[in-house]
Amino acid sequence: MVDFANRFSKVLMWYGIDEPGGDRLEMALNAHERFAAADPHRPVSAACNNVGVFADGVRAYDLLMMDPYIIFPKRGPSREPIAGWVDAGMRAGKGRVPVWVVPQAFAIDNTWAEPTNEELRCRAYLSIVHGATGLVWYAWFTTETWSGNPKGRNQWFLPDSPMWPYFTRLNAEINELAPVALEGDVKGPVACDNDAIHCQMWELGGVRTLIAVNPRVEAETCRISGLAGAAAQVMFEDRELALEGGVLTDSFAPLAVHVYRLR
Repeated sequence: MVDFANRFSKVLMWYGIDEPGGDRLEMALNAHERFAAADPHRPVSAACNNVGVFADGVRAYDLLMMDPYIIFPKRGPSREPIAGWVDAGMRAGKGRVPVWVVPQAFAIDNTWAEPTNEELRCRAYLSIVHGATGLVWYAWFTTETWSGNPKGRNQWFLPDSPMWPYFTRLNAEINELAPVALEGDVKGPVACDNDAIHCQMWELGGVRTLIAVNPRVEAETCRISGLAGAAAQVMFEDRELALEGGVLTDSFAPLAVHVYRLR
């Protein structure tokens, strides 16, 4: 018998059958049964590529992963659809199944454009604000052609991309905030006067943390009210805002994210 605990000690989970809708659902259920029998201590999941298979994904997997690849060569006016995917996943799992997002981190000629650093950060935090508890960035490289590779490889390769050094910063931020989103008590919904801005607040150890995201490609401003405290430290930005009567007012560049520590 294989000693899974030692031989695969660095394995986080087992990857089951992609996109379990229709005829593939039975395949996914059978695959999950085999994985669970061989190694009952690690979860099984796989990516769901549309909201229509989320209900089947909840049956077939231990956690629901979704891959909303929305960055096409002709970019739309907002990254907001990701929020709808996460909301749909939360409804499918009825709050009992973890939702992980698989954001696009690659490019393919005439299909998907290379994400910018601002898009990376926006999609990560938008997912977290709507309840996602995991991020699995895809991909390290692609076999399809990408003529934009700066080193002439004609395919997308993460270490060749401006995203490579940026991931260090972004992952450090998310790692710092992980206890808040995973262990904190949700204190939303937050009263915001601009529907374009997506907000959520958590409390952990008596400290409240508020994340606000602008998923649109236009600049926005907003007033967030009903907050306790005198000021808000804007994390990762080296600035502080005063709260006036429990109201925080701030501006957002296109796709911007602000993380506030209230005090």
